[in-house]
Amino acid sequence: MDLDIYSDKLEELGEQIDSLVNKFLHGATQETADALCMHFEQYADVISNIPEFVNLNHAIHQLSSIFTHINFDQDVHEYFDLLAGISRELDKWRISIFDSKDADNIHYLDQSLISDCMMLEQLISGDNDEDGDMEFF
Repeated sequence: MDLDIYSDKLEELGEQIDSLVNKFLHGATQETADALCMHFEQYADVISNIPEFVNLNHAIHQLSSIFTHINFDQDVHEYFDLLAGISRELDKWRISIFDSKDADNIHYLDQSLISDCMMLEQLISGDNDEDGDMEFF
């Protein structure tokens, strides 16, 4: 399997996501949220072609769908750091898996990203665990 095709596309999408995240952090709008949704979907679609990343693919798809449900009447700043962190971690994940190929355990990296995606999804949707605690990776 030629991973270079995926790496180039993921790098391009990662740069677009990072740019949109920065735009979102400086002025959260529905337009930017919709663009983030679309780009996360495209990112997930690219990795859907690689069976080893089915769980991460699912987590990113789930995360992307939540951007259409953001309530901009509430304070959206509470999850800015996590969103920025996911953007950075996607880039680190891509580099470690596709470019430098130095990941000791690809699923450890996946789990960290999956956990962050789930946490952000919970913050945006307002769904927390019954006792109000969130699980951190």
